[in-house]
Amino acid sequence: MTEFRPVRPFGEWPVLEAQPFDTRASTFIPDLSVDDPKIRNVSPTKIDLIGAKVYRTTTQAIPDTTATAVSFDAEEFDQGDLWLAGAPTKLTLPYSGVYSIVGYAEFEAAANTNERRIYIYSNGASIIRQKYPIIGAAITVEMIATYVGRFAAGDYLELYVRQDSGGNLNVNAGSDDNFLSAVFLGSI
Repeated sequence: MTEFRPVRPFGEWPVLEAQPFDTRASTFIPDLSVDDPKIRNVSPTKIDLIGAKVYRTTTQAIPDTTATAVSFDAEEFDQGDLWLAGAPTKLTLPYSGVYSIVGYAEFEAAANTNERRIYIYSNGASIIRQKYPIIGAAITVEMIATYVGRFAAGDYLELYVRQDSGGNLNVNAGSDDNFLSAVFLGSI
């Protein structure tokens, strides 16, 4: 019978439970694709965000009773080239995985209008929508839609708005009044 003898002393064995964002301790990587010195160099301040937030700098008029994509003309950030000025309504996702998506719009509402809606579309189909009920007086309406989901590389996102009656709808200008953002959370 062969007796068990460790290859090296127990105190030198790698840490098997990864300690997130702890650059002082080594972490065991089963396939050895990342060695200890590389792991020690990773910290939250060294990891690049993959994502974008785009907005419109001028008011956009949306036709009555027509769901219309908001056309963006500025970016607050864009790490990964998700937004291109040549496709101003779209954020194109560079990697397959899970993303956190937020769409926001502020509308100038006329009196006696029907429902307002905000949608987030993926590849031309609605994935989430929010409704605001019938409005009896002229007010400003703020709407937000959020979604966390799995997407494939090359999928694109758009922010649509709609008013069911009462004339044209105006989406207010500025990064605090309208935006679409997508942030990559990781692959699964």
